[in-house]
Amino acid sequence: MKAPHIRSAAPWLALLAVAALPGDGARGLLAAVAGTLFEAAPFFAIAAVVPHRLGRLAALAGCGCGRGGVPGALAPVAVGLCWVTFGPGVAAGRALVALGVGYALGKLRRRDASHGHEPGDPFGELAVIAMCAAAAYGVSELCPEVTGTALGAVAFGVAIGVLAPCATAGVALASASAAHAPLAAAAILSTSGIVPGLRLLRTPPGGAARVGDGRFAALAIGAALAIIALAGPSGLVHPRLLPLDALGALAALTLAFRRTPCARPGRAIALATAMLAALAFGSPQPNLTAAETTLADGYAGEATRFTGVAYADGAAANTRLVRFAITCCRIDAHAIALPLDRPIRVRNGTWIAARGILAARDGTLVLRTNEWHAIAAPRDPFVYR
Repeated sequence: MKAPHIRSAAPWLALLAVAALPGDGARGLLAAVAGTLFEAAPFFAIAAVVPHRLGRLAALAGCGCGRGGVPGALAPVAVGLCWVTFGPGVAAGRALVALGVGYALGKLRRRDASHGHEPGDPFGELAVIAMCAAAAYGVSELCPEVTGTALGAVAFGVAIGVLAPCATAGVALASASAAHAPLAAAAILSTSGIVPGLRLLRTPPGGAARVGDGRFAALAIGAALAIIALAGPSGLVHPRLLPLDALGALAALTLAFRRTPCARPGRAIALATAMLAALAFGSPQPNLTAAETTLADGYAGEATRFTGVAYADGAAANTRLVRFAITCCRIDAHAIALPLDRPIRVRNGTWIAARGILAARDGTLVLRTNEWHAIAAPRDPFVYR
Protein backbone atom coordinates (compact mmCIF):
# COMPACT_ATOMS: atom_id res chain seq x y z
CA MET A 1 0.00 0.00 0.00
CA LYS A 2 1.45 3.32 -1.02
CA ALA A 3 2.04 5.79 1.81
CA PRO A 4 0.15 9.11 1.48
CA HIS A 5 2.25 11.90 0.01
CA ILE A 6 3.25 14.48 2.64
CA ARG A 7 2.25 17.35 0.36
CA SER A 8 -1.26 15.92 0.11
CA ALA A 9 -1.54 15.74 3.90
CA ALA A 10 -0.09 19.23 4.49
CA PRO A 11 -3.34 21.23 4.14
CA TRP A 12 -5.17 18.92 6.52
CA LEU A 13 -2.32 19.15 9.03
CA ALA A 14 -2.52 22.94 8.70
CA LEU A 15 -6.24 22.86 9.51
CA LEU A 16 -5.52 20.77 12.63
CA ALA A 17 -2.84 23.27 13.68
CA VAL A 18 -5.34 26.12 13.34
CA ALA A 19 -7.89 24.21 15.43
CA ALA A 20 -5.28 23.77 18.18
CA LEU A 21 -4.80 27.52 18.70
CA PRO A 22 -6.13 28.73 22.08
CA GLY A 23 -9.34 30.72 22.55
CA ASP A 24 -10.52 32.93 19.72
CA GLY A 25 -7.09 32.74 18.08
CA ALA A 26 -8.19 29.73 16.04
CA ARG A 27 -11.50 31.30 15.02
CA GLY A 28 -9.84 34.59 14.17
CA LEU A 29 -7.18 32.99 12.00
CA LEU A 30 -9.74 30.73 10.34
CA ALA A 31 -12.03 33.71 9.61
CA ALA A 32 -9.14 35.78 8.24
CA VAL A 33 -7.99 33.04 5.88
CA ALA A 34 -11.52 32.09 4.83
CA GLY A 35 -12.48 35.72 4.22
CA THR A 36 -9.53 36.13 1.85
CA LEU A 37 -10.49 32.90 0.09
CA PHE A 38 -14.09 34.06 -0.31
CA GLU A 39 -12.69 37.22 -1.88
CA ALA A 40 -10.22 35.49 -4.21
CA ALA A 41 -11.81 32.14 -5.15
CA PRO A 42 -14.47 33.58 -7.48
CA PHE A 43 -11.78 35.08 -9.73
CA PHE A 44 -10.06 31.71 -10.11
CA ALA A 45 -13.33 29.91 -10.78
CA ILE A 46 -14.47 32.47 -13.36
CA ALA A 47 -11.06 32.55 -15.05
CA ALA A 48 -11.05 28.73 -15.21
CA VAL A 49 -14.18 28.68 -17.36
CA VAL A 50 -12.89 31.39 -19.74
CA PRO A 51 -11.55 29.65 -22.86
CA HIS A 52 -7.75 29.85 -22.88
CA ARG A 53 -7.76 30.42 -26.61
CA LEU A 54 -8.94 33.97 -25.97
CA GLY A 55 -5.37 34.70 -24.91
CA ARG A 56 -4.85 38.17 -23.52
CA LEU A 57 -8.57 38.85 -23.26
CA ALA A 58 -8.79 35.85 -20.94
CA ALA A 59 -5.76 37.15 -19.04
CA LEU A 60 -7.45 40.48 -18.40
CA ALA A 61 -10.63 38.69 -17.34
CA GLY A 62 -8.71 36.78 -14.66
CA CYS A 63 -7.41 37.57 -11.21
CA GLY A 64 -4.20 39.33 -12.24
CA CYS A 65 -1.78 36.41 -12.01
CA GLY A 66 0.27 37.45 -15.05
CA ARG A 67 -1.41 35.05 -17.44
CA GLY A 68 -0.36 35.62 -21.05
CA GLY A 69 2.47 37.95 -19.98
CA VAL A 70 0.02 40.70 -18.94
CA PRO A 71 1.17 42.39 -15.68
CA GLY A 72 -1.23 41.51 -12.91
CA ALA A 73 -1.81 45.10 -11.81
CA LEU A 74 -3.46 45.79 -15.20
CA ALA A 75 -6.23 43.21 -14.68
CA PRO A 76 -9.53 45.12 -14.31
CA VAL A 77 -10.55 43.14 -11.21
CA ALA A 78 -7.28 44.07 -9.48
CA VAL A 79 -7.60 47.70 -10.57
CA GLY A 80 -11.20 47.80 -9.37
CA LEU A 81 -10.40 46.29 -5.98
CA CYS A 82 -7.50 48.72 -5.53
CA TRP A 83 -9.76 51.62 -6.57
CA VAL A 84 -12.40 50.68 -3.98
CA THR A 85 -9.88 50.06 -1.21
CA PHE A 86 -7.18 52.70 -1.73
CA GLY A 87 -8.73 55.21 -4.13
CA PRO A 88 -8.43 56.00 -7.85
CA GLY A 89 -4.99 57.63 -7.56
CA VAL A 90 -3.31 54.54 -6.13
CA ALA A 91 -5.11 52.25 -8.60
CA ALA A 92 -4.13 54.37 -11.61
CA GLY A 93 -0.55 54.77 -10.37
CA ARG A 94 -0.13 51.02 -9.93
CA ALA A 95 -1.50 50.37 -13.40
CA LEU A 96 0.84 52.92 -15.01
CA VAL A 97 3.91 51.58 -13.18
CA ALA A 98 2.95 47.99 -14.09
CA LEU A 99 2.57 49.02 -17.73
CA GLY A 100 6.05 50.59 -17.71
CA VAL A 101 7.68 47.62 -15.97
CA GLY A 102 5.91 45.18 -18.28
CA TYR A 103 7.12 47.07 -21.34
CA ALA A 104 10.69 47.24 -19.99
CA LEU A 105 10.74 43.49 -19.29
CA GLY A 106 8.78 42.54 -22.40
CA LYS A 107 11.75 41.16 -24.34
CA LEU A 108 13.12 39.32 -21.32
CA ARG A 109 9.91 37.87 -19.97
CA ARG A 110 8.61 34.65 -21.41
CA ARG A 111 5.06 34.99 -22.66
CA ASP A 112 3.53 32.38 -20.44
CA ALA A 113 0.04 31.37 -21.52
CA SER A 114 -0.64 29.44 -18.31
CA HIS A 115 -2.89 30.78 -15.60
CA GLY A 116 -0.04 30.90 -13.09
CA HIS A 117 -1.14 27.86 -11.13
CA GLU A 118 -0.08 24.25 -11.44
CA PRO A 119 -0.98 22.62 -14.76
CA GLY A 120 -4.50 21.22 -14.62
CA ASP A 121 -5.28 22.82 -11.24
CA PRO A 122 -7.81 25.70 -11.47
CA PHE A 123 -7.56 26.44 -7.73
CA GLY A 124 -3.84 25.79 -7.26
CA GLU A 125 -2.81 29.27 -6.16
CA LEU A 126 -5.53 29.51 -3.50
CA ALA A 127 -3.20 27.58 -1.18
CA VAL A 128 -0.58 30.32 -1.53
CA ILE A 129 -3.22 32.98 -0.92
CA ALA A 130 -4.26 31.12 2.25
CA MET A 131 -0.64 31.01 3.48
CA CYS A 132 -0.14 34.72 2.76
CA ALA A 133 -3.40 35.57 4.54
CA ALA A 134 -2.34 33.52 7.57
CA ALA A 135 1.00 35.34 7.62
CA ALA A 136 -0.69 38.74 7.39
CA TYR A 137 -3.07 37.81 10.21
CA GLY A 138 -0.24 36.51 12.35
CA VAL A 139 1.77 39.69 11.92
CA SER A 140 -1.16 42.00 12.61
CA GLU A 141 -2.72 40.07 15.52
CA LEU A 142 -0.24 37.61 16.98
CA CYS A 143 3.23 39.09 16.46
CA PRO A 144 2.93 42.79 15.49
CA GLU A 145 6.57 43.37 16.51
CA VAL A 146 7.58 41.98 13.10
CA THR A 147 6.38 45.21 11.51
CA GLY A 148 7.35 47.38 14.48
CA THR A 149 10.31 48.83 12.57
CA ALA A 150 10.33 50.44 9.15
CA LEU A 151 12.78 47.85 7.80
CA GLY A 152 10.74 44.93 9.14
CA ALA A 153 7.50 46.34 7.73
CA VAL A 154 8.99 46.92 4.27
CA ALA A 155 10.69 43.51 4.22
CA PHE A 156 7.44 41.79 5.19
CA GLY A 157 5.50 43.74 2.56
CA VAL A 158 7.97 42.93 -0.22
CA ALA A 159 7.94 39.23 0.73
CA ILE A 160 4.14 39.12 0.65
CA GLY A 161 4.08 41.13 -2.59
CA VAL A 162 6.35 38.78 -4.52
CA LEU A 163 4.71 35.65 -3.10
CA ALA A 164 1.11 36.75 -3.67
CA PRO A 165 0.05 34.66 -6.66
CA CYS A 166 -2.10 37.36 -8.21
CA ALA A 167 -2.58 41.11 -8.05
CA THR A 168 -6.08 40.69 -6.64
CA ALA A 169 -4.74 38.77 -3.66
CA GLY A 170 -1.93 41.33 -3.29
CA VAL A 171 -4.41 44.20 -3.01
CA ALA A 172 -6.49 42.22 -0.51
CA LEU A 173 -3.41 41.50 1.63
CA ALA A 174 -2.31 45.15 1.42
CA SER A 175 -5.74 46.14 2.68
CA ALA A 176 -5.31 43.67 5.53
CA SER A 177 -2.02 45.29 6.54
CA ALA A 178 -2.98 48.95 6.03
CA ALA A 179 -4.47 49.61 9.46
CA HIS A 180 -1.66 47.95 11.43
CA ALA A 181 1.39 48.32 9.17
CA PRO A 182 0.97 51.02 6.49
CA LEU A 183 4.58 50.65 5.33
CA ALA A 184 4.02 46.94 4.74
CA ALA A 185 0.85 47.73 2.78
CA ALA A 186 2.75 50.24 0.64
CA ALA A 187 5.46 47.65 -0.06
CA ILE A 188 2.86 45.09 -1.11
CA LEU A 189 1.20 47.55 -3.47
CA SER A 190 4.60 48.45 -4.92
CA THR A 191 5.42 44.85 -5.81
CA SER A 192 2.35 42.63 -6.22
CA GLY A 193 1.24 42.55 -9.83
CA ILE A 194 4.10 44.84 -10.86
CA VAL A 195 7.35 42.94 -10.42
CA PRO A 196 7.57 39.29 -11.52
CA GLY A 197 6.57 37.20 -8.52
CA LEU A 198 7.83 33.92 -7.20
CA ARG A 199 5.76 30.81 -7.77
CA LEU A 200 5.23 28.44 -4.88
CA LEU A 201 3.80 24.94 -4.92
CA ARG A 202 4.97 24.17 -8.46
CA THR A 203 4.28 20.73 -9.79
CA PRO A 204 7.56 18.76 -9.67
CA PRO A 205 8.87 17.03 -12.79
CA GLY A 206 6.51 14.25 -13.68
CA GLY A 207 3.80 15.77 -11.47
CA ALA A 208 1.35 16.03 -14.33
CA ALA A 209 0.95 12.23 -14.20
CA ARG A 210 -0.61 12.59 -10.73
CA VAL A 211 -3.41 14.92 -11.90
CA GLY A 212 -6.69 13.65 -10.49
CA ASP A 213 -10.37 14.39 -10.81
CA GLY A 214 -11.11 17.87 -9.55
CA ARG A 215 -14.90 17.75 -9.86
CA PHE A 216 -15.51 17.14 -6.16
CA ALA A 217 -13.04 19.90 -5.23
CA ALA A 218 -14.83 22.32 -7.58
CA LEU A 219 -18.16 21.24 -6.07
CA ALA A 220 -16.88 21.93 -2.53
CA ILE A 221 -15.53 25.38 -3.49
CA GLY A 222 -18.77 26.17 -5.33
CA ALA A 223 -20.88 25.09 -2.36
CA ALA A 224 -18.90 27.36 0.00
CA LEU A 225 -19.29 30.33 -2.35
CA ALA A 226 -23.01 29.65 -2.82
CA ILE A 227 -23.63 29.42 0.94
CA ILE A 228 -22.02 32.77 1.72
CA ALA A 229 -23.81 34.38 -1.24
CA LEU A 230 -27.12 33.23 0.27
CA ALA A 231 -26.30 33.62 3.97
CA GLY A 232 -24.82 37.11 3.80
CA PRO A 233 -21.43 38.51 4.76
CA SER A 234 -21.29 36.79 8.19
CA GLY A 235 -18.43 39.08 9.19
CA LEU A 236 -16.22 37.46 6.56
CA VAL A 237 -16.60 39.61 3.43
CA HIS A 238 -18.07 42.96 2.44
CA PRO A 239 -21.66 42.69 1.12
CA ARG A 240 -20.58 44.20 -2.21
CA LEU A 241 -18.56 41.02 -2.84
CA LEU A 242 -21.57 38.71 -2.47
CA PRO A 243 -22.68 39.03 -6.14
CA LEU A 244 -19.14 38.10 -7.14
CA ASP A 245 -19.29 35.06 -4.85
CA ALA A 246 -22.57 34.05 -6.51
CA LEU A 247 -20.94 34.26 -9.96
CA GLY A 248 -17.94 32.32 -8.65
CA ALA A 249 -20.27 29.64 -7.29
CA LEU A 250 -21.88 29.26 -10.72
CA ALA A 251 -18.45 29.03 -12.37
CA ALA A 252 -17.19 26.46 -9.83
CA LEU A 253 -20.33 24.37 -10.18
CA THR A 254 -19.88 24.49 -13.95
CA LEU A 255 -16.42 22.99 -13.41
CA ALA A 256 -17.96 20.37 -11.10
CA PHE A 257 -20.28 19.09 -13.82
CA ARG A 258 -17.61 18.60 -16.44
CA ARG A 259 -14.31 16.80 -16.42
CA THR A 260 -11.99 19.04 -14.38
CA PRO A 261 -8.42 17.83 -13.89
CA CYS A 262 -6.82 18.98 -10.66
CA ALA A 263 -3.22 18.46 -9.62
CA ARG A 264 -4.03 18.63 -5.88
CA PRO A 265 -7.75 17.95 -5.33
CA GLY A 266 -7.16 17.26 -1.63
CA ARG A 267 -5.68 20.70 -1.16
CA ALA A 268 -8.67 22.39 -2.81
CA ILE A 269 -11.08 20.35 -0.67
CA ALA A 270 -9.14 21.36 2.48
CA LEU A 271 -9.47 25.02 1.53
CA ALA A 272 -13.22 24.58 0.93
CA THR A 273 -13.44 22.89 4.34
CA ALA A 274 -11.81 25.93 5.92
CA MET A 275 -14.32 28.23 4.20
CA LEU A 276 -17.27 26.14 5.38
CA ALA A 277 -15.84 25.89 8.90
CA ALA A 278 -15.52 29.68 9.10
CA LEU A 279 -19.19 29.99 8.14
CA ALA A 280 -20.13 27.46 10.83
CA PHE A 281 -18.03 28.88 13.67
CA GLY A 282 -18.48 32.58 12.83
CA SER A 283 -16.10 35.51 12.75
CA PRO A 284 -15.03 36.69 16.21
CA GLN A 285 -14.30 40.33 16.94
CA PRO A 286 -10.62 41.27 17.07
CA ASN A 287 -9.02 42.15 20.38
CA LEU A 288 -10.47 45.40 21.75
CA THR A 289 -6.98 46.61 22.62
CA ALA A 290 -5.87 46.38 18.98
CA ALA A 291 -4.76 49.44 17.00
CA GLU A 292 -7.65 51.87 16.69
CA THR A 293 -8.76 54.71 14.48
CA THR A 294 -11.20 57.53 15.12
CA LEU A 295 -14.12 58.66 12.98
CA ALA A 296 -12.34 60.01 9.90
CA ASP A 297 -15.39 61.90 8.60
CA GLY A 298 -16.59 63.27 11.93
CA TYR A 299 -16.38 66.92 13.02
CA ALA A 300 -16.91 68.84 16.24
CA GLY A 301 -20.53 69.82 16.75
CA GLU A 302 -21.95 66.90 14.73
CA ALA A 303 -24.88 65.03 16.27
CA THR A 304 -23.96 61.35 16.28
CA ARG A 305 -25.40 57.96 17.13
CA PHE A 306 -22.81 55.26 17.69
CA THR A 307 -23.11 51.61 18.68
CA GLY A 308 -20.10 49.70 19.92
CA VAL A 309 -18.50 47.61 22.64
CA ALA A 310 -17.65 49.51 25.83
CA TYR A 311 -14.03 49.31 26.87
CA ALA A 312 -11.96 51.13 29.53
CA ASP A 313 -8.34 50.49 30.54
CA GLY A 314 -9.03 51.13 34.25
CA ALA A 315 -11.73 52.06 36.73
CA ALA A 316 -11.00 55.80 36.40
CA ALA A 317 -10.46 55.82 32.64
CA ASN A 318 -12.99 57.26 30.26
CA THR A 319 -14.96 54.66 28.37
CA ARG A 320 -14.62 54.29 24.62
CA LEU A 321 -16.98 52.51 22.28
CA VAL A 322 -15.33 50.24 19.74
CA ARG A 323 -16.82 48.82 16.54
CA PHE A 324 -14.88 46.94 13.89
CA ALA A 325 -15.22 47.80 10.20
CA ILE A 326 -14.50 45.58 7.20
CA THR A 327 -13.36 47.13 3.92
CA CYS A 328 -13.06 43.97 1.78
CA CYS A 329 -12.88 40.86 3.95
CA ARG A 330 -12.34 39.80 7.55
CA ILE A 331 -8.57 40.05 7.40
CA ASP A 332 -8.68 43.86 7.01
CA ALA A 333 -11.05 44.44 9.96
CA HIS A 334 -9.97 47.57 11.80
CA ALA A 335 -11.27 49.32 14.88
CA ILE A 336 -13.33 52.50 14.90
CA ALA A 337 -13.09 53.81 18.45
CA LEU A 338 -15.11 56.72 19.82
CA PRO A 339 -14.13 57.92 23.33
CA LEU A 340 -16.95 59.14 25.56
CA ASP A 341 -16.57 62.38 27.51
CA ARG A 342 -16.95 60.51 30.80
CA PRO A 343 -16.68 56.98 32.15
CA ILE A 344 -19.82 54.88 32.33
CA ARG A 345 -20.27 52.06 34.79
CA VAL A 346 -20.63 48.99 32.66
CA ARG A 347 -18.56 45.86 32.31
CA ASN A 348 -16.01 45.82 29.49
CA GLY A 349 -17.48 44.04 26.50
CA THR A 350 -21.02 45.36 27.00
CA TRP A 351 -22.71 46.57 23.82
CA ILE A 352 -23.79 50.21 24.14
CA ALA A 353 -25.93 52.43 21.91
CA ALA A 354 -25.06 56.07 22.58
CA ARG A 355 -26.26 59.43 21.27
CA GLY A 356 -24.66 62.83 21.65
CA ILE A 357 -22.58 65.63 20.12
CA LEU A 358 -18.99 65.24 18.91
CA ALA A 359 -16.48 67.57 20.56
CA ALA A 360 -12.75 68.11 20.15
CA ARG A 361 -10.49 67.29 23.10
CA ASP A 362 -6.67 67.25 22.86
CA GLY A 363 -6.86 66.79 19.11
CA THR A 364 -9.28 63.84 19.38
CA LEU A 365 -13.02 63.67 18.85
CA VAL A 366 -15.03 62.58 21.88
CA LEU A 367 -18.76 62.06 22.28
CA ARG A 368 -20.58 64.33 24.73
CA THR A 369 -23.10 61.74 25.70
CA ASN A 370 -26.74 62.81 25.98
CA GLU A 371 -28.14 59.30 26.21
CA TRP A 372 -26.84 55.75 26.30
CA HIS A 373 -28.18 52.30 27.08
CA ALA A 374 -26.94 48.73 27.00
CA ILE A 375 -28.19 46.54 24.16
CA ALA A 376 -27.94 42.92 23.13
CA ALA A 377 -25.03 42.01 20.88
CA PRO A 378 -26.05 42.53 17.23
CA ARG A 379 -26.30 39.53 14.93
CA ASP A 380 -23.39 40.91 12.89
CA PRO A 381 -20.94 42.82 15.10
CA PHE A 382 -19.09 44.30 12.11
CA VAL A 383 -19.87 47.32 9.98
CA TYR A 384 -18.84 47.60 6.33
CA ARG A 385 -17.19 50.64 4.75
